[in-house]
Amino acid sequence: MYPKFGHGHRLLDIYVRPPNQFGDSQFFPLALSSFPQLAQQGAYSSASIYTEQDVLDIIRYASERGIDVLLEIDTPGHTSVISKAFPEHIACAEFSPWADYAAEPPSGQLRLTSESTKNFTADLISAAALLSKSSMFSTGGDEVNAKCYEDEQTQKALNETGITIVENRLWTNSWVIHTRH
Repeated sequence: MYPKFGHGHRLLDIYVRPPNQFGDSQFFPLALSSFPQLAQQGAYSSASIYTEQDVLDIIRYASERGIDVLLEIDTPGHTSVISKAFPEHIACAEFSPWADYAAEPPSGQLRLTSESTKNFTADLISAAALLSKSSMFSTGGDEVNAKCYEDEQTQKALNETGITIVENRLWTNSWVIHTRH
């Protein structure tokens, strides 16, 4: 007999709107105290920045209405803008023609083969996740363009490890949704 349980789960926006996504473009509007350069160089303007306090206020406002805010830093795609502050962590930054290297312009995505980039990304995600009361945090994990990793630096790293780019992607895909215990 259905439903099996007398309760169910519903997703309800505060004002019956579709789910809000603050960004799915090549910009970084979140001003994290541990990574101030990202918003300084990656937001559309200084007026287009969410401070840590702004995020906490949004989360509090939503929480008072029974709504859980799921934060996301979409990786490895949608990260081209990181090259403005940390170019060493981005492969194929602003390569042309962009359509050969990315789902949307400009091209550039996290260097999946770099230990330094893995550490940088883990620190970035941790800093953002600490703002949230949610038990989950999303890291996207889509829009990987393999052509972006045909550069000499990436190919050298792959040859040294003997790992393919598909196998190397596993570190990103394992981040897609984090849960706290």
